[in-house]
Amino acid sequence: MKLKILFITVCALSFSACSFFDGFDADPMYFSFSEDPSLVVSAGQGEDTQGILGVSVYADGFNVGVFDLPADVPVIDEDAETVIDILPVVRNNGQGDNPIEYPFYESISFSRAFNPGESFAVSPEFKYKDGLNFLYLEDFEGQHRITEDIDGSDTVVIQKVNDPRSGQFSGAITTSEANPFFEKATLNTFSSADINNTLVYLELDYKNEIPFRVGIIGIAGNQAQRVYKIQLNSSEDWNKLYLDLTPEILTNQYTSYKLLISNLPNDTDYGTVQFDNIKLITF
Repeated sequence: MKLKILFITVCALSFSACSFFDGFDADPMYFSFSEDPSLVVSAGQGEDTQGILGVSVYADGFNVGVFDLPADVPVIDEDAETVIDILPVVRNNGQGDNPIEYPFYESISFSRAFNPGESFAVSPEFKYKDGLNFLYLEDFEGQHRITEDIDGSDTVVIQKVNDPRSGQFSGAITTSEANPFFEKATLNTFSSADINNTLVYLELDYKNEIPFRVGIIGIAGNQAQRVYKIQLNSSEDWNKLYLDLTPEILTNQYTSYKLLISNLPNDTDYGTVQFDNIKLITF
């Protein structure tokens, strides 16, 4: 079994060129995934927007491969029944070359009788794992809490606009020649103890006419430090960012922190940055 599954892992990206199946009496069966994964949320988990780009498939505990959606995934099994586990894959830290199995989404698991040559449709519908701690949720439907003026200016503020990723509103901030720079933080201060030496991720829907940065203000005693994690280039369409803030918070031994956003200093291109469905999540 281990050899078979390992082979399929190697050949997953060029399946048509493989002839290893000729050595087996049975043809593979296939699991067919649509290209439109979905996220089902419960109360207290925010909106159901997601950025799932693929799936990581396991058969009887062995990894078959990582597949972009849509996909037809081949599986061979000597047993009468095959246990399938499907994990959602996202771009870690917004990087297309760094896909990960997102740790806060639950896997899809089921058993299927092995029927060579048959194809089974799978609906890639995911949900958050039970027991997660949503430290911060912001959907801009009410009064938002990204109100601390780190830039010292209260003239450039995040306003509610009727152009959302979901719901009725998103938050938008616009620069101009008169007000070329913004740097804003959450009014909320989050305790590093809430992470409990596990993982903490920031989820963020965004679209932007100008580049902007995302990070934290790390606080230790009476000292505060800006730590930017990522710079995001301009995008006309809504995107989902999954940002791992664990090393920035824990490695620097901050006792608390705030979320921080800004455009680039000395940027002479002016425009609007929009945000929606901000989530700060840990176990």
